[in-house]
Amino acid sequence: MKDDMSGGAAVVCAMAAMARLEVPVRCIGVIPTTENMPGGRAMKPGDILTSAEGKTVEVINTDAEGRLILGDAMWYARTLGVTHLVDVATLTGACVVALGKTTSGLFGRPASWVEQVRRASERAGDRSWPMPLYDDYKDLLKSEIADFTNTAAARAARSARRSSSRSSRAICRGCTWTSPAPRGPRRRSRISRRVRPASASGRWPSSRSTWTRGVT
Repeated sequence: MKDDMSGGAAVVCAMAAMARLEVPVRCIGVIPTTENMPGGRAMKPGDILTSAEGKTVEVINTDAEGRLILGDAMWYARTLGVTHLVDVATLTGACVVALGKTTSGLFGRPASWVEQVRRASERAGDRSWPMPLYDDYKDLLKSEIADFTNTAAARAARSARRSSSRSSRAICRGCTWTSPAPRGPRRRSRISRRVRPASASGRWPSSRSTWTRGVT
């Protein structure tokens, strides 16, 4: 959660900077917040949620709660009359896979607005790379029981197999900037896990050895 809130923190800092610099631009900052916590009323896979815009969303991944409130924030910004929209989010792990932790993924329309944001990010020293928004990608969010899903169903299925063995259309000019969250120092905790002992050669785990308990 400390990493996921980096997008909201960036918006707070940007608004504070513009106020102190007295930038002659009317700018509105919208920061949606929520908690991802277990409980009797927590959302479950298969739930259907209704967004502020009235669109229904099928929950595929319960850990994709950020994009749900992000859609509501974009809707709210449009009701306030915004003409240009920049979404700063740290909720797209696939961008880290594609671009690493040194470059932000940049999605948006029209191309002129995307290029304007890209140039601004380059001047600020925060590199960004434009990513495609082909219509084919809409198929990944299709749902048979709702307007769309909260994450790609194919990706969720692959994740489930491994563990067991956005969508909002803005009327204004919109641009999504998915940046890798900075990783700060973390405490090493003593967590018990299952460890396979090495083989006699010491190079590879032995397929015939038994699993033992280890502490890191």
